[in-house]
Amino acid sequence: MRPPPRLADVRERLGLSAAATTEMIDRLERRGHVRRIRQDDDQRVVRVAMTETTRQTISSRLAPMLRDVGVVLSELDEGTGLRMAKTLERVAAAYLAFDPQPDRPGNEEGA
Repeated sequence: MRPPPRLADVRERLGLSAAATTEMIDRLERRGHVRRIRQDDDQRVVRVAMTETTRQTISSRLAPMLRDVGVVLSELDEGTGLRMAKTLERVAAAYLAFDPQPDRPGNEEGA
């Protein structure tokens, strides 16, 4: 399992200023959705983790959709299912590779 993202990673991924990111995380923390975790070997590093309550809420709300997707996928023949799985893997990879700030310094093609 991956460690929770650093506060700096959240800021960068969302394209927000440090102040806006801190304000957003403060609100989420006050509402019990996330918690800040200091890194043991470097107390300057702050990670942001979802609380277990929020994780359970999200899981319970997604469960019906995931069941329905499972039903649809179970109705596919094997060849179609394999093609769809490969397509979804490519979609997931594209999502993970997406950079919301392609024009920021140091993010030039080939850099």
